[in-house]
Amino acid sequence: MANDIHGTPQELIVYLLGQDRDKEFEIKPYKQKRSNEANAYYQTLLDQLARVLNLPRDEVHRQMLEDYGTLKYNDDGTPYVHIRYENEALPKDGDYYFDTGVDVAIIGYKGDKDVTRAGRQYKVIRGSHTYKSDEMARLIRGLVQECEQQDIETRTPQEIELMIQQMKDKENGTGF
Repeated sequence: MANDIHGTPQELIVYLLGQDRDKEFEIKPYKQKRSNEANAYYQTLLDQLARVLNLPRDEVHRQMLEDYGTLKYNDDGTPYVHIRYENEALPKDGDYYFDTGVDVAIIGYKGDKDVTRAGRQYKVIRGSHTYKSDEMARLIRGLVQECEQQDIETRTPQEIELMIQQMKDKENGTGF
């Protein structure tokens, strides 16, 4: 059986009863993945826009995320802000970091000495692979708008809304 399993409670119980008693498992509700059609459409439009703008595909995707993506939030609901200190690399965790242009200084004490760490503030946009259907819908609509401004042919508004609705239905378990 694969590492990731899902099924009804009864199916999971039968599976777990056949496992080593000392092996640990994490159980969480199964979440339906987004529609492959919506993801494929986003990728296709992204490729076309990158070609027209003569820019690397990753750069265009990054710009779409900055313009239409979803901020990362702390547990208390406030936007997550990353401070990059001098000589530190940005994390490579699947999120996207955008320089806000704000320099920061953290002042503290080490023993009897003042210690100052200079850094730069970054806003953090979650990677699109984490998006729920409403977040992905905003990203797709934004990309469609950008493509239309470059005279790139897109699906009709009705076709796009149908695709987005199907993506939402699949996420909610009401579609195929």
